[in-house]
Amino acid sequence: MNCGARVSNFIVANERRIKTPFDELNMAHQLHTFAPSYAFGVMLKQKFPYLFVVLCLGANMAFAQTPQQVEDSVNHYLKTIAVAPDVENQIEAHDLLTELLRRKLLKPEIFRHPFDSVNQMAILGDAEEGMRLFSWHVPSENGSPLYGCVIAEYNERKDMISVHVFNQDDESEFSENATFSPSNWPGALYFDLVPIGKGPDYYLLFGWDGHDAISNKKMVDVLHFNGSQPKLGKSIFKRDGKSANRLLFEYREDAVFSVDYYPDMDMIVHEDLGPTHPSLEGKPAHYVPMRSFSGYEHQKRKWEYQPDVDFKRERDQRDRDFNDPESPDFNRERSETNPLTGE
Repeated sequence: MNCGARVSNFIVANERRIKTPFDELNMAHQLHTFAPSYAFGVMLKQKFPYLFVVLCLGANMAFAQTPQQVEDSVNHYLKTIAVAPDVENQIEAHDLLTELLRRKLLKPEIFRHPFDSVNQMAILGDAEEGMRLFSWHVPSENGSPLYGCVIAEYNERKDMISVHVFNQDDESEFSENATFSPSNWPGALYFDLVPIGKGPDYYLLFGWDGHDAISNKKMVDVLHFNGSQPKLGKSIFKRDGKSANRLLFEYREDAVFSVDYYPDMDMIVHEDLGPTHPSLEGKPAHYVPMRSFSGYEHQKRKWEYQPDVDFKRERDQRDRDFNDPESPDFNRERSETNPLTGE
């Protein structure tokens, strides 16, 4: 099928869905895979004047091919997810963002692009080390959380980029001993990616899941490759003689819980969690941090559990505007800018 026919069929198939300028602008971004000359002609014939004006004024954006234009489209879809008037438009933007990354990251100049202006998505890894991971969250007030994840990997030996899309499976749920592939991924928002070993052998992948209305979850997963296929979960965590494929932490929805990797200690350190009342023992949805720390120390090829870790994060420049709750200084000087709001 030639390009003109593809554009015609696409617009005719979606004509009934175009009810507002918001819908037409979304179609403009979808049409960027087609040749501009064909698209303009067919849109005039189909009498979409607003869409035609949008494309005339912003043809470079609508038919984005350069890395910066792809970055602009990423921001457009993320903004749509944030402000869309309904779930249908959110999911459509989510799907379009996924497809955009799946196609465009195959190009070396886009794989290496820094995406500096993108701030509503976690972009992890390092293009120079051959790994990029894009992770985002579709907020939902009424329903299960929706997440997106696209991994791009550069194989230096084959001089080839592979792109892997993780499709969320609502029937799957993270557990300590399960393994997952891109087709049965339970979904999470990832916030850190740590390469381990030469090659590297695998990555520690730190994630968050807004589990339900009363609890959240954080996890330390293991991203590795079985041949060319990414896998999540590897039996490298040991505690009390038992092994696990990942670390899972569930805690009360309004609690603030931290878990991170500290290279100077070569250890994963996390806050200990416990119930606010003895009657809630065994109900992790009601757990909160207990002001003590434990960790998993890297020992050869395993991560061994270490209780009662003597840990205190060093204060840095960002901390100077905050009081220490244990020894507050009410006469301290602070900057004129609120560090939380930037105002």
